[in-house]
Amino acid sequence: ERYFFKYVTAMEKSHFDDMKSLSYCELNIETWRQLWRVFELSDIILVIVDARFPNLMFPPSIYNYVNTILKKNVVILLNKIDLVESEVVLAWKKYFEEKYKEIKVVLFTSYPSYNLRGSNENKHGLKIRRRRGKQRMASEGAMEVYQACSSIVKDIVDLSSWLNKIKNEMSTPVAEGDDEEEVEIGRVEEEVKDFDFEEHELYQNGVLTVGTIGFPNVGKSSVLNALMGRKVVS
Repeated sequence: ERYFFKYVTAMEKSHFDDMKSLSYCELNIETWRQLWRVFELSDIILVIVDARFPNLMFPPSIYNYVNTILKKNVVILLNKIDLVESEVVLAWKKYFEEKYKEIKVVLFTSYPSYNLRGSNENKHGLKIRRRRGKQRMASEGAMEVYQACSSIVKDIVDLSSWLNKIKNEMSTPVAEGDDEEEVEIGRVEEEVKDFDFEEHELYQNGVLTVGTIGFPNVGKSSVLNALMGRKVVS
């Protein structure tokens, strides 16, 4: 808490501006504890950004800290690519790959066409998305996430069960009655841990741990649901 107080005090002095005061989230030690805990326990950090303005959603300081100090890999996931022209998406991908040489860039939409129904454009020309009753895994995006992680861990961790799940999802046709089915709601069992420091062990017990972070409203929950193929977080 003393460390956090000194950190915030220094930040307020160096960034003070009547129009740019720190938000309540930035002054909440629990928010930061969650962020630091994710950094501490994860093998790979997955940073989710909105493809419409990804440079505002990806702090260089986070990349430098994770990559240089923690010596961990960073994967940036450009989410909501269905709302952006493909040329712009590819330009952002190239930008991040050139600016951050060690980074993996994944293109993602939580709402591929088979998870939508009806027209995706209204009479005013605005893009809208109506989700099917039963959510399927966004298998193409899931495959990109898998390939990014697989290229990092190589053969140190066995990810075959993950790959098989994605392949099975890709080969399963969309059922005609999917529209009428209820959205699957899974229950997430949250393991209660204290905040005592614990030394990170890479790929502990042969398991890859991916930590997911991102600003509010970039689509963290929808990405996790789309990767799982069911509602696991609200």
